[in-house]
Amino acid sequence: MGDTNLIIVTIVVSTIVILFYWGLKVSVRKAATSLGWEPQAKQQKEAAKPKVEKDAEAKQREHNLASSILYLVLMAGGVWFFFGGGLEKQAAKDLQKIQNQVATDSVAQYGIALRNGTAMDRCVQAGMVTAAFLQAQDKQNYQKWKTIEKSDCRSAGLNR
Repeated sequence: MGDTNLIIVTIVVSTIVILFYWGLKVSVRKAATSLGWEPQAKQQKEAAKPKVEKDAEAKQREHNLASSILYLVLMAGGVWFFFGGGLEKQAAKDLQKIQNQVATDSVAQYGIALRNGTAMDRCVQAGMVTAAFLQAQDKQNYQKWKTIEKSDCRSAGLNR
């Protein structure tokens, strides 16, 4: 499983690097053109064009510069998200949501065991709920359910 994850991460990072390089290259080229950094041959052609064409090209250069700046800002945000900790923070939030949902589902399953099961079923299910809250690092509910687990297990004839 680890090798598969490594391959996927390598492909994703490689794709991001290639897209970043391509976008940076295009942005720099557009920015250089919009700032007037052109070879002499282009400058001579420029002098021969009518004023209307020059105005349209000037607007296009301004647009190119603005889009290049926007691209660089977006890429910087993407780099921060993937390499600056944003991705890890999002993964941690998602993992905590999943752990809380597992704990909630375990409590619902305990309710079913409480209504329809034996004392041993309640003991086992209370232990599952306790483990779910431990996994979710919810200290308050863990302590509460540990007490319920002890009580249910005593009712089933077990000392925990």
